[in-house]
Amino acid sequence: MKFLIISECSERKRYPPETLRGILKPRGLGIPNCDIELEDAYRKVLKNYMLPAREMYQGVVAEVRALVDALRKRGHQVDFYIISARYGLLRENDPVIPYEYTLRGKGKKEVTERLQKMQVYKKLMTAVNEHNYDKAILILGNNYVPAIFNSELKVDFFKQLSAKRIIFIAGKSLKTQIKHPNVAFIPIRGWGERIRKLQEITFKIKKTKLTETA
Repeated sequence: MKFLIISECSERKRYPPETLRGILKPRGLGIPNCDIELEDAYRKVLKNYMLPAREMYQGVVAEVRALVDALRKRGHQVDFYIISARYGLLRENDPVIPYEYTLRGKGKKEVTERLQKMQVYKKLMTAVNEHNYDKAILILGNNYVPAIFNSELKVDFFKQLSAKRIIFIAGKSLKTQIKHPNVAFIPIRGWGERIRKLQEITFKIKKTKLTETA
């Protein structure tokens, strides 16, 4: 079975950006944020602190990583993408530097402009266009949902995705906005509940017999 997993990034990184201040300041650089135009300079200085995206992000992404690994151990194919406030759309093994920037708490206009600038929706559609996924699991906070769903801009990833079943884990306020027959909406409140739900799904997959469908 072929799965698509999409998660937002997380504020927690393997290397907290603050710990790198002593390396960056002497070179006239601050903590990386949304200044992607300085990426080359940062990569030279922080080359020993770069990691694949799936390893750099902690918090919720660590739980999503556990889910992805559990599916693979059951023999499923998994494409895992992360929507990053700094980088836009990332594949799980794309190398990233530690940074300090998030879309959480930003206004709707700022979020929409940032996501459009990074062409997240367009890149995601290009990435999945040639695949027929059996199932998709999307884990996004409200500030990251416009990357895949924005009624004003007529962006609706759910309509385009070919997956027969989509599990969407998101804030309760979005439940009335997402109306698609193949979407199973799992409303959550806060990061603690999001983590618990992911752990429940992962535990269920680990207990599933190899001959059964996850």
